[in-house]
Amino acid sequence: MSIPTKDTAVVSPNSDTPYSLAWLDLRAEPIILSVPAVESGRYYSVQLIDGNTYNYGYIGSRATGNDAGDYMVVGPEWKGETPAGIKKVFRSSTQFSLAIYRTQLFGPDDMPNVEKVQAGYKVGTLSAYLGNPAPAASPAVDFPRADNDLIKTNFFEYLDFALQFAPATPNEAAIRAKLAKIGVGPGKSFEFKELPLGHRLEIALGMRDGEAKVKEYLGEELFKANGWSVSDLWGDAAFIDGDWIKRAAGASAGIYGNDAAEAVYILGRNAANGEELDGSKHNYTLTFPKGELPPVNAFWSVTMYDGKKQLLIENPINRYLINTAMLSSMKKNADGSLTLYLQKDSRNGERVELAAGARRANLSGIADVLAENRGPVCPAGRQRHLAAAGDRGGEIAFATTLVGGADFPAAAAPVVADFIVCPLWVDAVDKGVESGAER
Repeated sequence: MSIPTKDTAVVSPNSDTPYSLAWLDLRAEPIILSVPAVESGRYYSVQLIDGNTYNYGYIGSRATGNDAGDYMVVGPEWKGETPAGIKKVFRSSTQFSLAIYRTQLFGPDDMPNVEKVQAGYKVGTLSAYLGNPAPAASPAVDFPRADNDLIKTNFFEYLDFALQFAPATPNEAAIRAKLAKIGVGPGKSFEFKELPLGHRLEIALGMRDGEAKVKEYLGEELFKANGWSVSDLWGDAAFIDGDWIKRAAGASAGIYGNDAAEAVYILGRNAANGEELDGSKHNYTLTFPKGELPPVNAFWSVTMYDGKKQLLIENPINRYLINTAMLSSMKKNADGSLTLYLQKDSRNGERVELAAGARRANLSGIADVLAENRGPVCPAGRQRHLAAAGDRGGEIAFATTLVGGADFPAAAAPVVADFIVCPLWVDAVDKGVESGAER
């Protein structure tokens, strides 16, 4: 499947589901999101994210079903009646919000059908929905220009700007009070450059320490199973519950990540002997034993990303993912297992399933499942093995994402890890040298 590599709007994009985005201004009145009836078997979701990066609601196959419906999104201070015909009301904790639409694509020829579904997504105001006159418009906003360099040097100016649209929640009272003491908050203008040198150094050191804590959290707090890391970092305000390091870790690892109920991300970067996967030195295979493909209700896929930027990278065969829709065209092994070849060069003159680029790359797998699929189905001893041989090109990381579940408490992490990861073998393409104990 050929996927454009120039689209950089989302890091680690789910290439199985073309995206639609809608920014919502909730200051003057609520916004109505209308979705069409989507045929059974096609997964779709609308993820609602506020300025606090809380996922405060979902519309779609898992959350609300595939029937048509109208849903209302309201701002933090809105008070009013729910009109007839509205299936559900979602409340953002900030005055601006983002809606991310994902619509499953079954293959290149299916794109016209996806576009028909996308054309049925409607975004409008409450007044238009009711046929009433529109309320007075909110003041125009002079949004500051943003880029990576400015955010590093003018961080507190951005924070002052953003907080005016984010009323403090009860569990933010203490941290907002601390910020106010140094002149940071709605309507304030924190002038970092005008502070005495000693104060600037202390703030810079605090920011550095905070970044270090986030990296430490990501390195230690993710659940590990058979060499794979299971991330469960995104959710609503109740899920974060004042754990600001967790919220920052989620934004750092993959801002706008899904709730684990909707998508669980499982990542592997190391072989069983602890060595980092490196396509410049080795070829790899990913083998699913007979009858042990990820048990999903929507789809699973394996996607290749640039190892540095987490974006899709160009490759000689114009292939960026392997997914459920391709199964019918794949050749299985004599024993019924399925092997995916992950390497830079062709294999015996044939095109490989995923051609790793000459530069460093990530390989990420995605599997969409529903809650009822989860369970301790991994037999004892059937663990994932990693091995490699040969010199080729590109660092490779493996990940699996599960979409469409229900609650995902910490206790469920080992179940999901075993459920999806255990049936996956990664073996050597050439020499089949297996490494030692599992990480």
